[in-house]
Formats: sequence, structure tokens, C-alpha cells
Amino acid sequence: MIITRASDNIMIDYNKSFLHLAGFKYKELQNKKAMDLNLWPVEERNEVINIIKEKGSIHNFEGHFKSKSGETYTGLLSAETLDISGERCILFVTNDITERKQIEHRLLKSEAKYRELAESISDIFIALDSELRYVYWNKKAQDKMSEEFVGKHLTEVFPELKGSLTKLKYHAALATGQPQFFEDIRNYDKSQQVYNLSVYPSKEGLSVLIKDITEEKQLEKEMARLGRLNLVGQMAGGIAHEIRNPMTSVRGYLQFLGQKKEFEKYIDRFQLMIN
Repeated sequence: MIITRASDNIMIDYNKSFLHLAGFKYKELQNKKAMDLNLWPVEERNEVINIIKEKGSIHNFEGHFKSKSGETYTGLLSAETLDISGERCILFVTNDITERKQIEHRLLKSEAKYRELAESISDIFIALDSELRYVYWNKKAQDKMSEEFVGKHLTEVFPELKGSLTKLKYHAALATGQPQFFEDIRNYDKSQQVYNLSVYPSKEGLSVLIKDITEEKQLEKEMARLGRLNLVGQMAGGIAHEIRNPMTSVRGYLQFLGQKKEFEKYIDRFQLMIN
């Protein structure tokens, strides 16, 4: 806290918190102007003073200050005009929010990092709040989403999901706190798409990774069809083998009979059956 005279900006009072934050002793500031201490950028100070002159007060102005040693900090400043012994003065109160701003900065960096990660994912990634309202989606999802969907409920954007397996799984993830993994089939413009969904719950809502596995499913069907054809081929080969086995015996017996004189008159028929 600082109190200055409005007429000449001389500091007439200040508390221990200010002295500790600024790094000064009480006597060092007697009859000093705050602006002479170079603790506050001139542009910010002039802006605050002009607002006070116009409105008589200012509240929660985010200012940037530094101490005697040069250490910088961020403060949330409020100021009011008041009369002390008939003299117009200005009371400045500053709340140190340096730590809070540092945390906010780290959170923003962390958010930017994870946003960059989400954007690099080749699959669809979406985030919903605990009420199943859309809050984020990556570039991969943009062909199915638009900015107007932010804050809208799941079934408001996709009415076909009412009573669907997808919605049931989302509620299950929120209720149990356990991830859910399942497949979902969607119909778009007479074509059927198959998706693999991984749903991860958190205190804020759901993170959902959606992978298009339509081609994989089609490949599985084709492989199954080829497998069935292969099985038919094997069965046909087995049947042919079973037929050839007795025919070989018959052929050998006909060749044996053909060598007998009493059967010479049938030799042409034997050859026909053998060939």
C-alpha cells in the first residue's frame, strides 16, 4: 500500500508489505516520488493516473513492477482518491500476483504443447466436457466439425447418436472413470464407415481418439472371402483325390485283363476306359 499527494506525487505513507516487496527501508522513501524510484513503467503509471483523474478510481489493473534490486513482479493494482487533512491524495493498493501469472504461463505452455500434440495426430481427436458438450477437436476432425459446434451437446451436433452405443459408452466412461474401447458404424452419403473409438475420462470431461478402420474391415472381409475360396479349393482337391484312388485300381485291373487271350476281343473297350 502507498499513499501519495495528488499535487506533487510525493509518497506520504507506505506499509511494510510494500517495503518488503520493493526492497526499501522506510527512511529511504521519505519525501520521495514513486516515479523517481523507477519501480513502475512510465507508460503504465500515466495510464493509471489518467484513469484516476477521469473516474476517481481504478480497480484490478495488471501492472508490471520491479524492486530496488531489479527483480520484476506482476501486481493487480487498485487506487482511490481520498482527502487527508484537506489535501487530495491517492491510495494505491497492489496485490502481488507474480506466482499466479507464472503458473498461468506454465499452463499456457503446457496447453500449447498438448494442443500441438493433438494437432499432429493422424486420427480424429475430440474433447468434450462432463456434460458432453464439444470443447475442442483437431484438424483431422474439421471436415465434420465447424466453429459453431463449440459448446454444443453431442446429440445437438449429431442427432443420430441419441440412444447410440457411442453415447452409452461416453456416459459409462464418465460414470466409472474407466476408459472405454469400442467400434462404431456410421453411414455417410450411402457409404458405411467403421471407426475404432478410445474414450479417456478425466475430471474435466472426455478425451476421445477416433480411428477410421473402414479399409481394415474391408480387407478383413476380403481375406475371409479368399480364405473360404481356398477352403473350397482344398475340398475339391480332396474329392478329386478320393475319386482318383479307386480309378487307379480299376485302370490297373483292366490293363491286367487286356493281357489275357480270352479278353483280346475287348481290348479296344479296355483302352477306351483306361484313357
